[in-house]
Amino acid sequence: MSDLINNNPVWVKKILSIRGLLPLLRVALVSAYLVGGMNKFIGFHAAIDEQASFGLQPAWLWASTAIVIEIVG
Repeated sequence: MSDLINNNPVWVKKILSIRGLLPLLRVALVSAYLVGGMNKFIGFHAAIDEQASFGLQPAWLWASTAIVIEIVG
């Protein structure tokens, strides 16, 4: 972590030294996957139709896999 902070301009060092900021930024970075996974979970039948449109069979298995990967991954 210290190498990450030390090799940057002063204003970046100050931002990176804020306690708890990096975990928050990581959540923001993956939020699109979290939201996509939750949308698929809520509208599971639409997720099945989406996977079937790609020709993936059994579509329910691929939809379930996509949900797990997007939320857990």
